[in-house]
Amino acid sequence: MLFRSVEAGYDAQKTGVVTVNGNVDLAVNGTGVVANGYNAEVNINGGGTITTNKDATKQHYALVATNGKINMNMNDAKDGAGTSQVNIKGNLSVNDSAADSNDYAKDSIINLGLSTKESTLDGVIIKDFAADKLANGYKAEVNLYLSNGATWNNSVYGQTSLDFAGSEVEKLVGGSDEAHRGVILQNDENKLTVNNYSGNTLIIYDHTGDGSKAEDYAAGDTIIKQAEKGSAITLSTSNNGINMKDSASIEATLNALAGKLTYEGAIGGVANNLTGKVQIASGLTASSAAQKIGDMKFDATTGQGVYESADYNNVVDFSQTITGNKDKDLEYVFSGVRQEDGTYLFEKNSNINIVDKDKSAIDVEKDVVINAEGSILNLTTKNIGIQQNVNKLANITADQLNIKVDTQGRGEGIHVVGTQGKTEMNITGNTNVNVHGVGYTLGAYATGDATINFNGNVKIGRAHV
Repeated sequence: MLFRSVEAGYDAQKTGVVTVNGNVDLAVNGTGVVANGYNAEVNINGGGTITTNKDATKQHYALVATNGKINMNMNDAKDGAGTSQVNIKGNLSVNDSAADSNDYAKDSIINLGLSTKESTLDGVIIKDFAADKLANGYKAEVNLYLSNGATWNNSVYGQTSLDFAGSEVEKLVGGSDEAHRGVILQNDENKLTVNNYSGNTLIIYDHTGDGSKAEDYAAGDTIIKQAEKGSAITLSTSNNGINMKDSASIEATLNALAGKLTYEGAIGGVANNLTGKVQIASGLTASSAAQKIGDMKFDATTGQGVYESADYNNVVDFSQTITGNKDKDLEYVFSGVRQEDGTYLFEKNSNINIVDKDKSAIDVEKDVVINAEGSILNLTTKNIGIQQNVNKLANITADQLNIKVDTQGRGEGIHVVGTQGKTEMNITGNTNVNVHGVGYTLGAYATGDATINFNGNVKIGRAHV
């Protein structure tokens, strides 16, 4: 069947209904399917192809419901997808252009089922409804059932309004498991919002550079407000520009990718219904081979995703300086040492070995609170063990803190300077400092308005205090 357009409209209090028990194929220089006013309804009990003119100068939609309902490739109960192939090129919209006080019907709903590998949607999902109407009982929903390899390319197709702020899906239902999941290509610069999520979905992001920074991802974040228990989602990017032989580069990319997903249900620890994963694949398609997969957790304060290294809470050897700056201390973020409140928790005897002769094991830039109670913390450097030159919090607790410095020049175990206001460092636990240098060595050095407080026994070798 070939249609130029399909519309169910209204006449006073009467409802218009169009039902097609088969496929619908539309190629239009305008809007494809419209359900317009007084609970008008269009039921396409099959699949088909709907193509709008991408080069049109006015806003048009593949599907639009305004105080009406559209069901395409849905089961009889309208709570799951049918089995037909669907291919849509055009934006979807639920809007209030036909909403008025005389309309007894207040539902603007699109239910769309994409359930075959060949099924596609190219376009954004637009919810354009005034807040006061929503507050007065109007309902505006696009419910998408995406499974079995079907793909939604979330990218603007043709024209949208100037105030378009991103796709919004009321209900996104993915596949029954990973083998039957649907795919979203997140290509829109705006955020993608999902109010209610269930099932299993793969979301693919492209990146520039090595993908290790948030700004490497041009597409907007994905926001999931609520998820049903047992839901799962995987964020994927290609290996383009990434040194796959360098574990630090890989983990930095996975962490930046994880940050593109926010699960609001995790805020405050209220819900833990969503399992998140991140992966680097050989390309940007659903069939691209996964080369590195990792788990993510969600920040209890913001809900933002964070990559969780496979070595979480098992790493005991570190090679990066602790600064208190989350963006710099990625090794401690990935390993789970840096906690959500910004503190550093060492639950096992641990070593920080710095080979760069110009860096310290701890260099306080922002507040640094280290909790190694019950554990031994060994710091080995070729410069200064611990240094603090700013007026920030610096508290270190350990059963045993061992500082070893071996340098060919001036060496210092602990260096605290108070030139930017009062600077104070507190060390709780027994402390051993061993410094070997040439010309000038110091075990613990405080100058200006600076204080070092040792709450425990202190042993310093091969240096003068």
